Amino acid sequence: MGRTRTKKAQRALKSTVVSTTPTVLPQPSIESLVEKTQILLAQCNYELAHKFIKRILERDPTHVEGREMLGLVELENGEIEAAKAVFVTLIPPSLTAPTPPSASAYLYLAQLTDDDPNKALELYRNALNLMSSQLKGKAPASQEPKSSEMEEQTRKTAVRTVIAMVEIWMSDLW
Repeated sequence: MGRTRTKKAQRALKSTVVSTTPTVLPQPSIESLVEKTQILLAQCNYELAHKFIKRILERDPTHVEGREMLGLVELENGEIEAAKAVFVTLIPPSLTAPTPPSASAYLYLAQLTDDDPNKALELYRNALNLMSSQLKGKAPASQEPKSSEMEEQTRKTAVRTVIAMVEIWMSDLW
């Protein structure tokens, strides 16, 4: 005749039983994958960034930022033709190009176009037009600090684009 267990001891025993069913962890959101990829790109960890980009594009093959980051990784890894192929999908007339297209895709392609200065100028012009319309669509005095920072960055990029165009015009490539 043994002593019976108390309710408290029985509850403690039940809580220590390990479940044999596998725990399914929720997949991270695409936004968190993009954020982690951006951190990896800033750290120049292109191999791991490429793995995260693959995960993004497996879940959403048309994800614009994921495709743009893929082009950047390909470019950093020296895969120039692969990078060009990715960036071409981000501008019209590609069926997978976003509306409106990203100015950065035009800028990357312009920088990669070394054999045809007219094509590079056309790409720079398209990027400049996009940035110009983006800046014109903004309120003149934005109160949001993040918005004004982005506007300032767009202005700086537009100036660098004009400088790149002038360099082409002044080169002996003509």
